[in-house]
Amino acid sequence: MKSVKQTEQQLILTFLPISAWLACVTSLIGAILLPLPGCLFWFIPSTIINLIILFFADSVNCYFDKSKGQLIQQKIGLRGMRVKRLNLSEISGVYIEKLPIKNDYIYLIYFYVNSREKFYLTRWKYANFIGISHSAALICQFLELPLYHLVEK
Repeated sequence: MKSVKQTEQQLILTFLPISAWLACVTSLIGAILLPLPGCLFWFIPSTIINLIILFFADSVNCYFDKSKGQLIQQKIGLRGMRVKRLNLSEISGVYIEKLPIKNDYIYLIYFYVNSREKFYLTRWKYANFIGISHSAALICQFLELPLYHLVEK
């Protein structure tokens, strides 16, 4: 899931890990059903797994600002807020990486910085290919770069 705000000088993308918040809801449902027989056996391991998922699931805010000439990436989650900055002039291309997992795929957006180092915009399963490709196309259009490249692993 993502939200988009765009002006001439700014593009703001927010990626929300909906699967992590659904894990919280399952824990809450488990807490409500706890008085039923056998629910404690199910509740404790699922709560531990859900807390681990939540611990690593961050919402990612990406601020592309032409007036400042930089990308500010904020990851906000239970571990606090982490901020990375990148000059827009260092971005040489936009890529979508397609990684197979079981019967599905994870799609990640990344840039090459100065043509050699990868800078990942997303690290979690935030959306399907349509959502991720739309975000990548918006970034390409905003930065006036060629259309993104799909890389299959």
